[in-house]
Amino acid sequence: MCWCFSRTINPIVLQAVPADLRGRACLCSRCLLRLQKETPPDAP
Repeated sequence: MCWCFSRTINPIVLQAVPADLRGRACLCSRCLLRLQKETPPDAP
């Protein structure tokens, strides 16, 4: 099991992952941190 399965990830952040890869490909911690920084704090 991948490390990312134990993390809670904002659904807005996950929208940056191509639809055909969601739930199939892993986000590395570096990419996740970058995407979180690029997501506006007031995003739902």
